[in-house]
Amino acid sequence: MHRVLLTATRLCLLAFLLAGVLAVAGQSLGLLIGSGSLVKTFGGPVTDLACVTAAIAGVLAFLLRYTAEGRASATEE
Repeated sequence: MHRVLLTATRLCLLAFLLAGVLAVAGQSLGLLIGSGSLVKTFGGPVTDLACVTAAIAGVLAFLLRYTAEGRASATEE
């Protein structure tokens, strides 16, 4: 279970980071070319995706501590 949660957490973190970079790049491009619709597009759905995946990654990281391996690493620290 630990391995599944760890993999899912890493995938969600990767998706969150990519969506964040995409949102910043898209909004920056929209500002440079003066396109308000482009800024809105990257400011709405893309940032919503980034926020949702960040929340899921946070929950999965929290659940990692409740696996046997997570408890063992917590006692070692």
